[in-house]
Amino acid sequence: MTAALLALFVHSAWAWGTVGTSAGLFLAGATGFCGMGLLLAKMPWNQTSTKADDCGGG
Repeated sequence: MTAALLALFVHSAWAWGTVGTSAGLFLAGATGFCGMGLLLAKMPWNQTSTKADDCGGG
């Protein structure tokens, strides 16, 4: 949405952000491969902690 608004009011080159997002969503739906999901799964805040003093561990 932000890229679309920027394309309308700032510069038309921002439309490529919307095109890229749309292409990624189409690829995920058509093939079942979700690159963004794989990328987000590898982020540090999505990793499980193995420390014993962690709030959820024990």
